[in-house]
Amino acid sequence: MSIEQITLFLEDSDARLTEVTELLAEHCINIKALSLAGENDTTVLRLIVNDTDKALQLFRERGFNTGISEVLAMEVIDRPGGLATVLSTLHEARLAVACLTAFSLQAGKNGLVILRTGDQEKAKTALQQNGIHLLSAEELFTL
Repeated sequence: MSIEQITLFLEDSDARLTEVTELLAEHCINIKALSLAGENDTTVLRLIVNDTDKALQLFRERGFNTGISEVLAMEVIDRPGGLATVLSTLHEARLAVACLTAFSLQAGKNGLVILRTGDQEKAKTALQQNGIHLLSAEELFTL
């Protein structure tokens, strides 16, 4: 149920972002989720790809500053309160969200939430006990 997320720290974000996407394309590595956030001179790119090991190897060979973390992915109903249910569950378990990406897969049907907390095992337990289905990497890539 855990999914690996790659974190890249980009100095020249425009050029390096293009390099990242071209590098993955050249090696037939598919991006399932991506988030980019920048402040001042630091831009953080987070990626979930279908071949994490190969992508990490390629990034390191090209001199990227990389990190990897475990994230949880879940489908939620795409309606008001869908995300609130997930966040309320984590709040009640006294878990802070460190990173979150959410988007709609199909309007009115499903949304996808990808997140990381300070205690992923505790988050898994809390979410599952509240009937929230966590996706495996295989399930995530079939959406």
